[in-house]
Amino acid sequence: MKAAESREIWRELSTVEDWLSGGLARSRVEPDFDALEKKAEELKAIQAALTARTAGGEQKMSGQKGPQQRRAGMADAGAAAPAVGSAADGPAAGGTGIAGIAGLRRGIPGMPAAPAGHGTASPSAAAADIRPLQAQPRARLLKAGDVLKPGENPASALTRLESEVSSCDKCGLCAARRKAVFGMGPALPLVLVVGEGPGAEEDATGRPFVGPAGRLLDKMLGAIGLERGKNAYIANVVKCRPPNNRTPLPDECAACLPYLEAQIALLGPKYILCMGRTALQVLTGSSEGIMKLRGRWFDFGGIPLIATYHPSALLRDENLKRPAWEDLKELRSRFE
Repeated sequence: MKAAESREIWRELSTVEDWLSGGLARSRVEPDFDALEKKAEELKAIQAALTARTAGGEQKMSGQKGPQQRRAGMADAGAAAPAVGSAADGPAAGGTGIAGIAGLRRGIPGMPAAPAGHGTASPSAAAADIRPLQAQPRARLLKAGDVLKPGENPASALTRLESEVSSCDKCGLCAARRKAVFGMGPALPLVLVVGEGPGAEEDATGRPFVGPAGRLLDKMLGAIGLERGKNAYIANVVKCRPPNNRTPLPDECAACLPYLEAQIALLGPKYILCMGRTALQVLTGSSEGIMKLRGRWFDFGGIPLIATYHPSALLRDENLKRPAWEDLKELRSRFE
């Protein structure tokens, strides 16, 4: 790995560590990657010289063999030599596959190690990880014209819907709610962020993602140039808090889904980012879990949709933060 590449990776992962641990830039001593590259080249040259010397000695000894012995030796060598593109060329042999790259990255001083299970896929697994836009798009049920009433614009229609949500009694979640949480953000967002449902702090304030998970979400969005109220709109599948923050029931999601679809129709986001399994399954109709579908692109009525782990999951499991960062980078690559 060249010094410039090692330096770029080290700086990027340092930035990720900063926003995952509070957002403040920490002081670090950057390794001398030029010196490390030079040292690696010196070691490579020494290894090449030793290999050449060993090969020369073997050639000298082989010259004393008879014709039949030399032919047998050549046959043995041909049988032992790996074919082009064989497993010996892959990551296990120190190649440039996923595991090979991960091994090189582990050798960079000060670089955080990848969590177990990440960056160690076989070549076949790496090929399976290619994530194209899904071929079967889910049709969006509503368009802006279906939601707008005479004389309304999208902003006034959203205000009307928010008022309707505040008095909604279509499911049992309304019984214990303090405040319904409709959503917040600009009228024409670049990205619509969809979570599962309000928690205790959201129920008290009427604003989405304001607890610990919300503070982490703000850092996650900020790391890829997004900000609530500026270019990101924040909403949830259900607008009222489920008891004890449990997962919303199917009938509760179904009761709230028309409100969310109306929001999507009026906002017209360029991209949708689903935070967690519930939002992903409700909007895609898939029964697969978040671990299998995160980072993949779907089509929601013409809007590219991608999902990653919910911030609350990242607070519970540090190992999920790195794959979540990869998902955010995938989203950023679309709109940069």
